[in-house]
Amino acid sequence: MVEPLLSAVGLEYQLEPRSTGVYRKRWPDFELTSTEIPYIGEVKAMNDVERGAEDIKEYLGIEGFISPYGILTDGVEWSIYGPPADGGRTSNPVERNSISLADSLKTVALAEGYWDMDLLSSNIRSNGVAQIEAFPRLFDPDQIDVWALEKMPRQYRREFLSENRSLQASLDGTWG
Repeated sequence: MVEPLLSAVGLEYQLEPRSTGVYRKRWPDFELTSTEIPYIGEVKAMNDVERGAEDIKEYLGIEGFISPYGILTDGVEWSIYGPPADGGRTSNPVERNSISLADSLKTVALAEGYWDMDLLSSNIRSNGVAQIEAFPRLFDPDQIDVWALEKMPRQYRREFLSENRSLQASLDGTWG
């Protein structure tokens, strides 16, 4: 469910990115490759996304990655982790934004005839439509970069605004 949603909003990604010279048993599940600001991502089983909070925080501190932001998801719940407004890029990342697609899935199921109209409140339908509209606004490749720069502590913005910087300088091109 994660990969189709990333593709639907135009985000390209690389599965299981690695960094040369760093040996670990576990790595992030993906890295966005179509954004100026590097994002890594961790995917957990549905209804188990909370278990991944420590994982994404750990991955944001991996030596060799320059990824100030991480996405944690189970396909329904989506959270963006990044530097605190007043802190360092990888020291103590916090949840900076989140969106749930729970009501949108129910709304789509209703529209496709898999759900009985009587079982779905108008509030859930309304929330579902709002979630469907909000997801691409948050994860549009251009908007996610703008959002990231706005939320990034000022002292780190210059590193990611440089026109001489490669889009994915955080990686050395070694993939598993």
